[in-house]
Amino acid sequence: MTDNIRAYLDAQAAYSAVSKELRDLAETLEQVGKTLKDCPERFIFSNVSIGLPVEVSLSRSSRSVDGNGWKTAAEIQQLLAHWHNARRSVQAAWEAIPPQDRQHLKPLSL
Repeated sequence: MTDNIRAYLDAQAAYSAVSKELRDLAETLEQVGKTLKDCPERFIFSNVSIGLPVEVSLSRSSRSVDGNGWKTAAEIQQLLAHWHNARRSVQAAWEAIPPQDRQHLKPLSL
């Protein structure tokens, strides 16, 4: 395997990993947003110092998210920066592979 192909496969793996992290975050944000919109009486952040009525935290139908794990705007921005960098790296690695070698590889859909 050539160095260019290895670099592409590594870049592809990094891009896939950060894309999955971004999709997982988006799914969490979507679920929290839907719960807050549809039934705010059933939502609570755990591990924060502001309390809510006890029935919110004890209800089986409540949705709880760990406040300590909640990403800040800066953390989300950093994740987006990683995603953009990984995307550019995949594109650059693909361009570095000679055309005759690309025919044996599947290009990543970006």
